[in-house]
Amino acid sequence: MSLTLANLLDKTYSHTIKVIAGEEYLSNPVSWAHFSESADAATFLFRNEIAFITGIGLSEDFGLIDLMKEIYKAGPSGILVNTGKYISKIDEECIDFCNEHKLPLLTVPWNVHLSLIMKDFCFLITKAEQRNTTLASAFKNAIHFPNQEELFIITLSQYGFNSEYSYSATVIKYMAGKKAGLDIDTVTEKIQNYMAFIFPNALAFSFEDNIVVIMGNLDSDTLRDIAYKLKKKTQEIVGKSTFYMGVGRLTKSIRCIYKSYKQAKQIIAVSEKRKNNDYFIYYDMGLYRLLIGIEDNEIIKDFLDHTLLPLKKYDDENSSTLMEFLYSFLSHNGSVKETSEELYIHRNTAIYKIHKIEEIIGMDLSLLEIRTQLILAYALFEMY
Repeated sequence: MSLTLANLLDKTYSHTIKVIAGEEYLSNPVSWAHFSESADAATFLFRNEIAFITGIGLSEDFGLIDLMKEIYKAGPSGILVNTGKYISKIDEECIDFCNEHKLPLLTVPWNVHLSLIMKDFCFLITKAEQRNTTLASAFKNAIHFPNQEELFIITLSQYGFNSEYSYSATVIKYMAGKKAGLDIDTVTEKIQNYMAFIFPNALAFSFEDNIVVIMGNLDSDTLRDIAYKLKKKTQEIVGKSTFYMGVGRLTKSIRCIYKSYKQAKQIIAVSEKRKNNDYFIYYDMGLYRLLIGIEDNEIIKDFLDHTLLPLKKYDDENSSTLMEFLYSFLSHNGSVKETSEELYIHRNTAIYKIHKIEEIIGMDLSLLEIRTQLILAYALFEMY
C-alpha cells in the first residue's frame, strides 16, 4: 500500500517542487522511484513508480517528449524533471502530453539534488508500508479479540488512532472473476491509496476474503459522505465486476469496532440475497437496524423454524413458489387483488395459495400481527 504523490509532496520538498501538469492526478500512488534517463532505462520502470529525469541522456534525436512517451508506457505515477543544466525549459508539447494522459509532471531546480529527493521518497514509502502492515494487524486483533486490548490499543494509539475516537468499519465483498483482471490485493491497494488522499484517519486492508476499511474520528454526516464517495470510487476501480458494500454504525470507541464490522457483513448478506446494493449504510437500513443487533443465532433459528422455514421446505420438496407468493402478498399489505396483478395469476389461484400457506405454517394471514411477524421473518431470512 503506497503513499500518493500528494502525500510525498506534503512531507518533502513541497517548497521547491513545482507541479506544472496533471495536478488533479496527485492522488496517484507511488510504489518506488527510479532514474529514467533513456528509452532503455524506461523499460525497467514498474507501474506506479515515479520517474526521475535530469536530461543527461537526451539528444537532438531523442528529446524530452520522446523520453516521456517511453516512460508513459510503463504506467508511472508521475515524472519529476531536474531543470537547469541539461533541461533549461519544459516546452508546451511535454506539458500538453502529460495533461492529456493524466500524468503529473513535476520540476525541481538543478541545485536540489534528485538523489536526496529519491532517498527521502523511498524512505517514506517504506515507512508507510510498514505502518500499514502494523495497523492492519492491530485492527484485525481489535475485531477478533476485542477483550484483549493489549493486542491493539497501544499500537493504534502510537499511529494516531486514539482508542476513544468513534470508529466505523466498512466491508467490501469483491467478486473477482477470472475476467475481472484485478485481484483483491490490487483493489485493496487502490482503495487504500484513495482513502489516504481523501481521509487521513482511515486504513484499508484485506481480511477474511473481503476488503475492510476502518475510519476513525468522524461523525455520522462525514461517514455518510465518505461512504458514498468510496462506493463510487470502488465501482470505478472494479468496472463491471460485482461488489457489495456494507458500512457499520459508528462506535463509541475502538473497543466496539468488532460490532461495526459484524453489522457491515450482515448488510452485505442482505444485499447479496436481494441482489441490490442500494442500501449499504447502517443508518439507512430501517427495520434491519434492529435485527442486525440480535446476537443470539439460536433465537433467530427458532423464529424462522416457526415461520418461514416450513414453507421453504415445502417449496424445495414440491418445486413450488409459495415463498415468492407470500413475499408479494406481504409487500402489498395483504391485498389479494394487487398480489394477483403483480404475479399475473387469477384471484382464485391467489386465494388457494393463501390457504395453502396458512395450512403449512399454521398462521392466519388475515391478521396484521401475523403478517408483521412474517415480514420480520423475511428480513431475518435475508440476513442469515
